[in-house]
Amino acid sequence: MTDTSASYRRLATPPIAEALIDLRVARRDDIVISDLKDLQNTLGRERFPTLERQVAFTVSFKDELDSSQSAQEVGCLMRSANKTEVLQAQLQGFTFSRLGNYESWDNLITAARSCWDAYLHVARPLSVLRLGVRYVNRIVLPSTLNDINDWLPSFPAIPAGLPQMIDEALYRAVIPLPDIGATAIVMQQLALPMGSVDVPEPASITLDVDVSMAVVMTPEDPKLWDHFEQLRDVKNRFFFSYISKDAQEAMSRG
Repeated sequence: MTDTSASYRRLATPPIAEALIDLRVARRDDIVISDLKDLQNTLGRERFPTLERQVAFTVSFKDELDSSQSAQEVGCLMRSANKTEVLQAQLQGFTFSRLGNYESWDNLITAARSCWDAYLHVARPLSVLRLGVRYVNRIVLPSTLNDINDWLPSFPAIPAGLPQMIDEALYRAVIPLPDIGATAIVMQQLALPMGSVDVPEPASITLDVDVSMAVVMTPEDPKLWDHFEQLRDVKNRFFFSYISKDAQEAMSRG
């Protein structure tokens, strides 16, 4: 993982499972789902051969015993041939994801911008209302580790005197960042060892860092991407603050 700040070390094996760029928009009333599906042709079916419908479900309650469910198509999802790129084109937003095989921020943002330009051509949104950068990290715990806090110092501990075995653990913090008008949501979830007896999987912790800011900007404003650089720096600051120096050292060695 590269970074513009010298305070962050380069990791030979960054634990990134998914990295995504998200923009929420004010839609035009005359845009329909078929317009969004044209993105597959615009970007090339050789790049995104798979297209799926995205449907939102709504449940309405008349009383405790009477409810109804309705479904509405809200967009489409496209996958690259190697399944590493996912584009979600919706009436009210755009999300570009990189799954595994993470290379660099520059590659991620360049690919996202090319897809965003194509989205602008077909969706023609009125304005951009929210920007988001989210990185989902799967941090494998060493088999010799005795204390999770030696790897992730802020992971919630069980008070002394209580049983120390954990079957499940989930931590979520919503942290306002008023200095830049943003919000960071950090989640940590413990995944216990799985797999077969012959090929066991190690225990791991998912560290999910989601940083977003509300804006009102024109979709073509180049300053959008300056804000993404700012959000990326905040994401890095949180990620490196949540993992220990020992964990950083191990990821740096590869």
